[in-house]
Amino acid sequence: IPITFTSTSTPGDGAINQYSWTFNDGTPSVTGVSSTAHAFSNGGSSIRFYVPVLLINDVNGCNSTYNQDTVWIVPVPVPGFFIASVNSCSAPATAQFTNTSTNTTSFQWDFGDPASGANNTSSLTNPSHTYNTAGTYTVTLTAGVNGCDSSYTMQVSILQPVADFSASDTSICLGETVQFTNTGSSGSLNWNFGDPASGSNNTSTLANPTHTFNTVGTFVTQLIVSVGNCRDTITRNIQVNPPPVAAFTSPDRQGCSVPFPVTFNATTPGISGWSWTFGDPGSGSNTATTQNPSHTYNAFGQYSVTLIVTDANGCKDTLTQVNYVQVIAPTVNFSQTDSGCVGETFNFNAVVTSPADPTIASYQWNWGDGNTSTVTTAGTSHTYNAAGIYDVTLTITTSTGCTATLTRTQFIRVGTRPTAGITSPIDTICFKE
Repeated sequence: IPITFTSTSTPGDGAINQYSWTFNDGTPSVTGVSSTAHAFSNGGSSIRFYVPVLLINDVNGCNSTYNQDTVWIVPVPVPGFFIASVNSCSAPATAQFTNTSTNTTSFQWDFGDPASGANNTSSLTNPSHTYNTAGTYTVTLTAGVNGCDSSYTMQVSILQPVADFSASDTSICLGETVQFTNTGSSGSLNWNFGDPASGSNNTSTLANPTHTFNTVGTFVTQLIVSVGNCRDTITRNIQVNPPPVAAFTSPDRQGCSVPFPVTFNATTPGISGWSWTFGDPGSGSNTATTQNPSHTYNAFGQYSVTLIVTDANGCKDTLTQVNYVQVIAPTVNFSQTDSGCVGETFNFNAVVTSPADPTIASYQWNWGDGNTSTVTTAGTSHTYNAAGIYDVTLTITTSTGCTATLTRTQFIRVGTRPTAGITSPIDTICFKE
């Protein structure tokens, strides 16, 4: 802080015409003015003093010096304290304060308790104060002398905190998140969710934290509320339930004709709700909510079926079986040499694709010459006894009654066998002729 120095010198028989100020703190002298301001510094921790010197000269060349005043520079105080102890969490309670200030030995305390009258202040280094009413008080320490001081404040609470909290749900499913809400006293909050496997996420200091439980079991969640040296603790259990495992079967899920009805059986025990999707949105009845529903498929194709189950705890699981229902018509093909002679036997071999019902009950052949035959094997033969071009038709029937027919037109060509013969004008010759 600058200090203003003003000359009070009186002249002799000649006017004063020169002033020179020296402050002896390492700064340059100031000349030519009868009044000046100067700021002294003290970055240390002890008091420093300086003796300013004023030299004056008059018009006759006479001079005079004044150095009879001393300037004392006190170091800037650094206030600080902490609450060493509070002997009770309810009134009356006595708080003991420990002073950590530096650069001063002068202190003035205000305990923020005007109701205590004269006891509300103190000039002791490490005082104590008794609070007769519960509450939170702002304590102020002013360190240093008047005009060169600094203050530090801290709150002291005389009250018994009450720990309490609510949870968004105390019985949850694996992997779900719980929202915790502090419903007790405010203060310093420390949560422990009883879930050490979650690592650093097992604790929180937030007022209203969340926690996700990824392990099945009972977890003891603890909240500690601290106000000063006073605290309270409460615990509540969070039950984490295992999810159900969705499963279903169908006694007949492969068909080769439409319409094709399918019955589904949900097999997971302890289930209170079922949600089915049959993979057939065009049917208009693609969903069901009963345990063992039926659905009729009216178009050929492969259908993925999804089941969502919900147990008594509200936990869910989903199972999708891709292409679980297959409604596929059988296909048939056959081949054979396309021509031969009358009376020859032609061998035929049928190739059938029937994924829904691979068991073929019968092969019905129409040879195109007025004859037919029905066999139970893929291979057979037929003899054509007249020349001509014949269409061949094969109809197969599966064990469940599905059929497929293939007609190959002008497939067999049958001709009359030729008769070999030769003629010659000479039928006898001599040797070497």
